Amino acid sequence: FIDCTALQHWHTAHWDILVSNMSSGSRVCLSWLTWSCATLFFVYAFFQRTAPSVFVDDLSHEFHLSGAGAGALASSYFYSYAILQIPLGVLLDKFSPLPVLCVAGIVAAASSLLFAVAKHLYLIFFARLLIGGSVGAGWLSILKITNTDVTFRHHKTGITGISMLIGLGGGVLGQGPLAYLIAIHGWRLSMALVSVVPLLISISIALVWRRKTVLDRTKSLDDST
Repeated sequence: FIDCTALQHWHTAHWDILVSNMSSGSRVCLSWLTWSCATLFFVYAFFQRTAPSVFVDDLSHEFHLSGAGAGALASSYFYSYAILQIPLGVLLDKFSPLPVLCVAGIVAAASSLLFAVAKHLYLIFFARLLIGGSVGAGWLSILKITNTDVTFRHHKTGITGISMLIGLGGGVLGQGPLAYLIAIHGWRLSMALVSVVPLLISISIALVWRRKTVLDRTKSLDDST
């Protein structure tokens, strides 16, 4: 005769293992997606860091800037980037990278669009400050993810180095490719088009965040039962 109780226990145990493996695989996938989104945002940060040098003559002509004025406009990115590193770090420790990156992406998209359409110099400066402050979340998020996510516990340094390598590609994109785009469409339309990038990254982060929340809630329910 078949022992129904033993069979039920066997089925339950193997089902739990299967669900656990599926959940573990999903979490690994989400970890890599989270890192990818943070790295893409870091790419955008480097892009914005180098982009003004391509159309500095256009800015100087349109807003009657001297060499010092153009330099001050370009460097305003670094002021807010540096000042907000500690506050952003505190936010990342409190809320985790996903919500911080999601909000930062929206701010980066809005400020990048403002930079592209602003007709007054003070708005250009303000937009540049917002861009620097918001994209500063990218690199800090990468460090937070690689140091706290168990998926990367055995190769933290390697992943961090790869992140920096990929991020530097944003600086390359902010030179030749951007110059080509500006030559066709002008600097305002080009930068307006580019402002879509952080918005798309933010939407991707929101989707990952939603999926991770569902997995965490499911795990909590399984643990409680």
